[in-house]
Amino acid sequence: MRDLSRDLAHLSINTATVRKQLGLFDIIEACARRGIPTLCPWREQIRAAGLAETARRLADAGLGTSG
Repeated sequence: MRDLSRDLAHLSINTATVRKQLGLFDIIEACARRGIPTLCPWREQIRAAGLAETARRLADAGLGTSG
């Protein structure tokens, strides 16, 4: 397993793993605060939040997507 303790560049959060704890926009904010650079948001979450708004929030947070 890769050691991510010093470099988060290859870390991506699959939003399905935390969707019961946080909404999509809260996940985006939490990842940005913690330096996690990439998300893999689920289609259902994007549909519920709106594609344009999700894209804007990801861009504003400086996050990329991995899926």
